[in-house]
Amino acid sequence: QILTLPTNIIPGQIPPHLDVASETIPYTPDWPELAAHYNYKSFSLVDLLPLGTNVAIISPAGYGKTTALAYLTSVLAKSNFEDQEIARKVPFFLYAPDYFEEAGNSPIEKLINAISSYISALTHARFRDFVQATFRQGRAVLLVDGIDELPPPVVDEMIKNLQLLKSQFSDVQIVLTVDTQYFGNLSEIEAQPVALRGWGYYEHRDFLNQWGKLWQRW
Repeated sequence: QILTLPTNIIPGQIPPHLDVASETIPYTPDWPELAAHYNYKSFSLVDLLPLGTNVAIISPAGYGKTTALAYLTSVLAKSNFEDQEIARKVPFFLYAPDYFEEAGNSPIEKLINAISSYISALTHARFRDFVQATFRQGRAVLLVDGIDELPPPVVDEMIKNLQLLKSQFSDVQIVLTVDTQYFGNLSEIEAQPVALRGWGYYEHRDFLNQWGKLWQRW
């Protein structure tokens, strides 16, 4: 779940109605537990897909950014959407450190080489053409994880490479994860920063109860 972004207040216009939590609890992406304890409004990361917006998930280490990307990847791979435009999207999951271990004359070549190491030998021969075609057709959703594991200068280089990729394939949608301590110039790829909602008391309690039941069972 993603924390609802703060509402823009336009001078001279009546502000939208807000619940008590939204009026009193500040937007704290670096401290998501605060919002969780007060039932701050949130929405699903999947709801951002139809907007076509590039998204940067900003949360501290250990808050589930990788899990959120993996979930989004699996949802896209199933293509179980009423919106046909979203149903035809193809997810590509990239682990950022792998990107800089590969050679290539362009961002798309380095991307293909980085992902190819996880592809089976049976599909490897056709994978390059498939990626190129998917990006050209505007069907690609690139999910980039592990940027928070890179030093700041390399984070900046990663953002610039994504910008170059966007300049070549303008319709690609990018979802990436970054840390609250440093995330580079996200405006270069016009990424909307969002924060994961933390777990509150009840979520922790339910998780521990379920864990205990499964532990006794197995």
